[in-house]
Amino acid sequence: MTKKTEWQIKEEQLNTIRKKGIKTMTKQQMKAIEKAHNVLTDVLTNINQLEDIFLSDIREMNNVMWELKNEFQLNNVND
Repeated sequence: MTKKTEWQIKEEQLNTIRKKGIKTMTKQQMKAIEKAHNVLTDVLTNINQLEDIFLSDIREMNNVMWELKNEFQLNNVND
């Protein structure tokens, strides 16, 4: 049996914390994260492939930004 490195142990601990955090999220919060991830992926793909960004991409990024802000109460993050 191979002994785990310090990095592997820390990574497993972090993954455990992440899984617990995800389980505590509401369906709406999870939906907001998935939607934001999909929009960001699409926008970055468009930027990389076309070296351009569409107004519809900007609108979608704005929409998911507000959805994340509302779902996770990010209004006063810096306060």
